[in-house]
Amino acid sequence: MAHNKTVPLKILNELCSYGSDVREFVAMTRQLPDSLFSFLAEDSDATVRQRIAANKKTPLRILEKLSADPDEDVARVARFNLGKAKRN
Repeated sequence: MAHNKTVPLKILNELCSYGSDVREFVAMTRQLPDSLFSFLAEDSDATVRQRIAANKKTPLRILEKLSADPDEDVARVARFNLGKAKRN
């Protein structure tokens, strides 16, 4: 359901209260509002943060923050996508 482009914001918010495997799928949704990008970028699960860092629609300010993430995999993905975004 999280991959469905027409999932209402209320449902996406609700899905964020489920386990990290569900939050990972929400983090890959391209139609997220800034509030959910920000919320998931602060997730305690590094894989969720990595999914946000890999999302092509993640705002630059969030990628910049994630580029300094303590988890090196998250930081690496964020730096890669930040570099791609700045070249475009």
